[in-house]
Order: sequence, then C-alpha cells, then structure tokens
Amino acid sequence: MPNDLVITSSSQAQLKFSSLLVSSFVDSHSPIINYPLQWTPPSTLLVKYNCDGAFNRHSAIIGIIGRNSDGFMVDGSSSCVNAASSLQTKLIAIRETCFIINRRFLHAIVESDCKMAIDLLTYEMIPPSDCAIIVEDIKVIGSDLSIYFSCAPWSYNKAVLCC
Repeated sequence: MPNDLVITSSSQAQLKFSSLLVSSFVDSHSPIINYPLQWTPPSTLLVKYNCDGAFNRHSAIIGIIGRNSDGFMVDGSSSCVNAASSLQTKLIAIRETCFIINRRFLHAIVESDCKMAIDLLTYEMIPPSDCAIIVEDIKVIGSDLSIYFSCAPWSYNKAVLCC
C-alpha cells in the first residue's frame, strides 16, 4: 500500500510540474525556440543530470533526472519548493541535484535550460540578492565534487517531466 501512495504522490507532482511549466511559458513574453530533442549521453562512468523548475505566483516545483552513459535512468526526483522567482526555482533545482550527486557520485554533469543560472555558477558574477545564498550553497557543495555545469535547450529537459 505505501508504494501506491508514493506512485500517486509522484504522479500528482509530475502533473503539477507539467502544468506549471506550460503556464510559465504561456505567461512569458519571451519567444519559444524549438530545438530538436537530442540528449547526448555522458562519458562512461559519468552521470548526466537534467534538472528544471517551473514557477508561477502561487507555487514552484522542480524535477531532476539522472542518466548514465547507456541512457538508463539512475536517479530522479520531483518536489514542490518555496521560491520567489523563476531563477530562484531553477537554482533550487540545481542545488537539489548537487545534493543528490554528493550522496551518490563524485563526478557528474548538471544540465539546466537556464543560461543565467549556469552563468552564475561558472563565472564570477554577482547574483540577485534573492539567489545569492543558493548560488553559494551550490558552489560550496560543488567544491568537494567534480561537477560540470552546462546549459542545454529546454527540449533536452523534457525528460525531467517523466520522473
């Protein structure tokens, strides 16, 4: 019976994530660029994580999926989070991914479709005040690990909706 509850809860989180993701694109005035879905596997012995977050005025949710060099899912998670902005939601997704990597792996690739989030992590930039602590958390966690942060088109993160 507990497994049924977990599956139901996971399915509800997935539906909510999908709904928020769609509504965030509808509310956005940014043009949507359609890239083909071309996920590329990591090198052998590496795990590649795709993470994403969806935010609107009322709620935020994140999704994370990790795959090995054969393309098999080795990890995944989704959860509702407290966030004040879309950028903050994306950074929370990256931070949660780093927590997962810290528990299981030493080397990994983290992909996000949020260029600003990746730039904040890879360049010496001053983050917005509401994101500064999250960026610092990610950098501290990442300093003990070998994590490569990469920006990928949104279409690469569609798989996150399945976790």
